[in-house]
Amino acid sequence: MKQRLARWLLQAAGWSLEGVRPPYARYVLIAAPHTSNWDFPLMLLYAAAFDIKMRWMGKHSLFVWPLAACRAWA
Repeated sequence: MKQRLARWLLQAAGWSLEGVRPPYARYVLIAAPHTSNWDFPLMLLYAAAFDIKMRWMGKHSLFVWPLAACRAWA
């Protein structure tokens, strides 16, 4: 359900999905440079669309109210 919703949201926003999930058990994906505030939500949608379990990190200034709740997700 999460994968279908993510794919629908991306397509509704005009993005297209290409490729497949990497066939390896573990890998590193790097998203840089950050050009807008939409980078993070789009990364989450693409991870959901390809069913990729993701971990991420951010600098300490990101974790102030109201985003402090994100610490529990990391």
